[in-house]
Amino acid sequence: MLLQAPPGELPGKVFRLGASLCRLGRGSDNDIVLEDERVSRHHATLARLGSGWAIKDNRSAHGTWIDGARIKGTVPLMSGARFHVGTSIFKFVSGDDIESKVHEEIYRTTISDPLTGLDNRRKLEQDLEREHVRARRHGRTYSVLMLDVDHFKRVNDTYGHSAGDAVLVGVSAAIVGATRTSVDIVARYGGEEIAVLAPETDLASAVILAERIRATVESLVIEHDGRQIRVTLSVGCGESLPIDDNGHAPRERADIALYRAKTGGRNRVACEPES
Repeated sequence: MLLQAPPGELPGKVFRLGASLCRLGRGSDNDIVLEDERVSRHHATLARLGSGWAIKDNRSAHGTWIDGARIKGTVPLMSGARFHVGTSIFKFVSGDDIESKVHEEIYRTTISDPLTGLDNRRKLEQDLEREHVRARRHGRTYSVLMLDVDHFKRVNDTYGHSAGDAVLVGVSAAIVGATRTSVDIVARYGGEEIAVLAPETDLASAVILAERIRATVESLVIEHDGRQIRVTLSVGCGESLPIDDNGHAPRERADIALYRAKTGGRNRVACEPES
């Protein structure tokens, strides 16, 4: 099954159905969580029906719709069927359908940085907004780390751009290894700048995470064309605040802190507001 997102969202996200049930809704206990005010907490359920699948609306406030009609009871799904849940439009396709593979590849290329394999800036911005809505709804906090490879231009000038690419790949892998794999989101923000979105993380915990990443990269040795290259990171941390209007506010605070880390001597962690 693949998601055809509403205008302005990422297209073609693929959700793999499990063995028997798939629940959709706004609640965090669903298999597919939709941060949408028109989606009920437990909106709809996809379930096995013989050798196929069916959808059932769970008495949602705004309904589940197929071909412009609000469904009642359990409705079988044929491959190619489209249904609406809130503002999201889903298309159900069988697991071996070539169309699902094509859309999955299209989606992967829209959210990934081709060099490092990290999420790209566009995907990060989507995740920031989604986390902002989730954190505000549940009264929780999250933090953003902005990381910059120190003196990266010097690496390119000294060893060549292929070495610079190798450094970015190696540093990216080290950052991923120092984060919570199933929780934190690591993205290439641009050039030699990398961002980490850390849900359920206050500023003090973000600084601990940032220091762990900084130390990991400082000890990293990158092999390239028989040479050993070492680099360091400057890191800025920003925490979400109740007054924030959107998910970009903590990232902007992290940017301010990053500037302070760089002007303060590099290879260090700073936070905003200062602790």
